[in-house]
Amino acid sequence: MKMRHLWVNIATALISLLLLGCSKGEQDNHVIARNDLFTVTSDSVVEGNVVAYAVSPFAIESNLATDSLAEGRPWSQEMPTEGYPQYHSNQMLVDALYNLSINDLSQCSLGEIMRLQPAARYGIVSLSLAWIDPAFAIQVLRADITAEKTVARSVEWPVVNYRLGWITAAWEIYCATGDRQWLEEAYDVIQNTITEELLVAFDTNEGLTRGGSVAMFNDSEMFPPWGDDTDRAKILTALDNVLLLHAMEIINAMAEELEQLPPYDDETSRLRDMINQRFWNESRGYYCAYLTGMNEKMQSPMSDNLAQALAVVWDIADDDRSATLVSRTPVFYRGVGSSSPRTDAEPLLSNPDWPITQAYWNMAAASVDNEHALRVGLAALYRSQAFFQTRHLAPVGTHLDALSLSASNIAMTFRVMMGMRFSPDGIDFMPNVPACFPGNKTLLGFNYRNATLDITLSGTGTEVERISIDGRPIEGNFLPADIEGNHNLLIKLKSGTNASQQVTVAVSKRLPVAPVVTWTPDSGVIHTWQSGMGYKLAVNGRPTYSIGDSRFRLPPLGDYSEVGVIAANRNGFSPPSRIAIFTGQPPIDITLNDSIVGDDTTAVKLNIPMAGTYMLEATYRCSAACGAVNISANGHRQGTMLLPTMSADTTLCSQPMRLRLLRGKNTLAIKKNDLLPADIVIRRLRLYHINNIK
Repeated sequence: MKMRHLWVNIATALISLLLLGCSKGEQDNHVIARNDLFTVTSDSVVEGNVVAYAVSPFAIESNLATDSLAEGRPWSQEMPTEGYPQYHSNQMLVDALYNLSINDLSQCSLGEIMRLQPAARYGIVSLSLAWIDPAFAIQVLRADITAEKTVARSVEWPVVNYRLGWITAAWEIYCATGDRQWLEEAYDVIQNTITEELLVAFDTNEGLTRGGSVAMFNDSEMFPPWGDDTDRAKILTALDNVLLLHAMEIINAMAEELEQLPPYDDETSRLRDMINQRFWNESRGYYCAYLTGMNEKMQSPMSDNLAQALAVVWDIADDDRSATLVSRTPVFYRGVGSSSPRTDAEPLLSNPDWPITQAYWNMAAASVDNEHALRVGLAALYRSQAFFQTRHLAPVGTHLDALSLSASNIAMTFRVMMGMRFSPDGIDFMPNVPACFPGNKTLLGFNYRNATLDITLSGTGTEVERISIDGRPIEGNFLPADIEGNHNLLIKLKSGTNASQQVTVAVSKRLPVAPVVTWTPDSGVIHTWQSGMGYKLAVNGRPTYSIGDSRFRLPPLGDYSEVGVIAANRNGFSPPSRIAIFTGQPPIDITLNDSIVGDDTTAVKLNIPMAGTYMLEATYRCSAACGAVNISANGHRQGTMLLPTMSADTTLCSQPMRLRLLRGKNTLAIKKNDLLPADIVIRRLRLYHINNIK
């Protein structure tokens, strides 16, 4: 061990001298990325006195200390993993990390991958496993199919939602294999799953779906600390809506493959427009993570970077938005954060979604030809693998998801360098090779349906000069799916600089915490007041009045107002405090005497003094993690009200929902939603009048 550390220290000194002695042009061809923290070259990662150095395509030596690390098994390999594609290039570090990734993913058992969070295993299948081992990928997805032929739900569904990622993974498998049996099986599952999502999670008033990921709600920098399960049920997240839109596009494409009518043509157009209208923040230049509030929604002050990356990769964002958000979203040198802005410094491994977020972020950077952003992202991924995955260790208190790291690295080879885009009809090749990756890159033994391909890629940049198969030139960048047998594919790129070089480097900074406020009928008190911090009163989702003291009086408000307080420092605005409702007239309360909602409809008679739009809340108890009731007014369905709970003995107030009522007698029908079986007791209904029907 002492000799190994001596060798690594010598290597560190030699690498440092080499970097100092290089001219700028030589550095560009040797250095993948250099920043204030570390340098990644074609064969090493150097950070201060710590170095990881590729001594061969199957070995990386490192002097990273283990005092503050949880030690795991070291990586050891003598030759390529049999049965999987081999990758060779002039970048020995990249070759070694590819071999490490293939090795780890190939040794993964079904039990091991099923112990990961569902979002992680769906990401692993989508990014890589669907291509390199589709039979195993199908096993992984089948393990989450229920007897009702839907994707399995968590007990907190739809408040905590992850299963829409299954749909993307299923489609990648079909595009890679052309397996008609799998297409028909997956189609039924996807159709049933989307139907459930629309019946329960979709908010028809907003035109958006509800729900968020476990990572979002466990992230103190993304979700307000005052938020509980009922607050979670109110928010509309960018990630879930991007996933739902892509799921609808997939089932439309599947229907065409099965010679059926696409079921969601109109819905995809509407949802795409809603995502771009409601989540895009023009002043910041990127999508917000979620919308919060009741009738009037307010954008969160931070982004969800997985949602953003997917919006670019899946063409939900137009070209201008895509290029803008990649260049303007703050990223750390050690990796893009799950959200921005944030305070992450090192190593982002505590977020189990980080490798997958980084992979899609790199793919987004490649798709908009932002070479600088791509190099920063590749360096972050390579650094984490070289320092941590090579020895299967992680900083104490964090978790190393080697399988997600592996799938992410393999995707960089397939989807960025080789630029493969799979469709039912074949493969489009759209390579993106930064100038720091000179020389030939070869992918040998790539099995694609009934063919085995040896692919050689030469040159750098993004513009394809020519493609030939077995020495014969072909037109365009497309390889049809009906190709059979063994073939040599040569792709020649025209060397050139990619279009955009801009990237916004994050500094470790924290947004203010959401204020804690109590209210009286005409005033408020900010209990978390800090001198030097700016405070504003947000009325109906818009910051309006400045607040100069912890105790303040409310300005004149309208007949219905949703009011919260936001704090501001030099880094930006906080999420809002818990929203309070103020009305010019008292709400209408209907006591139900602990009415038990059953399978039969519970009818509630209302006498409404003024026709118009109302907000409906329910005070309830629920025996399950989340229940739901379907609400109708005068025979017209109004939507689904979610009833999450922390304890069966806890009485809670639901998220509000809009409904239209007539003047005079109205009948409100409440029926338990069959998809969320629970014992539900409603004690009181409260109606707030918003406006008159015009």
